[in-house]
Amino acid sequence: MVCSATIPVLLLCGFARFWVLARFQSRAGKAYQDSAALACEAVSAVATIASLGKEQKICEDYHAMMKAQITKSLQSILQTSLLYAASQSFGLLCMALGFWYGGTLIVAREYSMFQFFVCFASVIFSAQSAGALFSFAPDMAKSRQAAQQLKKIWYREPEIDWWSDAGEKVEHLRGSVEFRDVYFSYPTRTEQLVLQGLSLKVEPGQFIALVGPSGCGKSTALGLIERFYSPTSGDIFVDGKSISSLNIREYRNHLAIVMQEPALFSGTIRENILLGISDEHIEENAVIEACKKANIHDFIVSSVTIAFLRLS
Repeated sequence: MVCSATIPVLLLCGFARFWVLARFQSRAGKAYQDSAALACEAVSAVATIASLGKEQKICEDYHAMMKAQITKSLQSILQTSLLYAASQSFGLLCMALGFWYGGTLIVAREYSMFQFFVCFASVIFSAQSAGALFSFAPDMAKSRQAAQQLKKIWYREPEIDWWSDAGEKVEHLRGSVEFRDVYFSYPTRTEQLVLQGLSLKVEPGQFIALVGPSGCGKSTALGLIERFYSPTSGDIFVDGKSISSLNIREYRNHLAIVMQEPALFSGTIRENILLGISDEHIEENAVIEACKKANIHDFIVSSVTIAFLRLS
């Protein structure tokens, strides 16, 4: 009973260590996420960064992020080390207390040597085993953090749900597009506004060009029209109707876009052309006509002919 009185203290130290490690993993994950996002963004835009001579600035920003994380990590490591040392030292104190009190009982002839070692081994070693459970605290903290991230992704409800049937369904769009005082910032960079009060109107058959340096919002404007994001404030109208009130699947069926760097997915040319179209029963003549309008029909035919000749 004397030795058992120290067990709650030992378990409390182990639990405190697990709690500190869990908080440390959470803070470290967030800090490394920010630095990793900066590094990925810099690598993807390395040509722009080099043309503007901003290599040193990016390196300094990344170094500052990592330095701040090192400072925070050092504090957490010191706290964790102190708690770990306390949990280990209390195990030795339990053993010392057991030997001292057991020796006193043996000298007083109240306990035999056999009784002493049975009590000492059952109480002290069981306490040490219970404390050793928390030696897995780092792995438990990592698994807890991973489970929280997985749960967050699993139960996340997208703001723009492609599977939703909500919204007005339109069979035909003329194509009049209007931006009304649109402000927008990306969810991961809320402090930086990409669009600041954009207002423009494009009538059917009219051509416009969005011109500006990289990062000024040209692709962002197209992404908003496609409803990949929602404006922070303001609204976008198509044929006088807010695109947020339209059914997203029906609305996107009326859109077509040619990206600056198109990508071909695995599969046939036909499958790539029909990608995203819900109706699978499209006649071959319609596909050929679409290729002709896009000025790629001759290229496809010539490529197929060259491949056939090489196989022959």
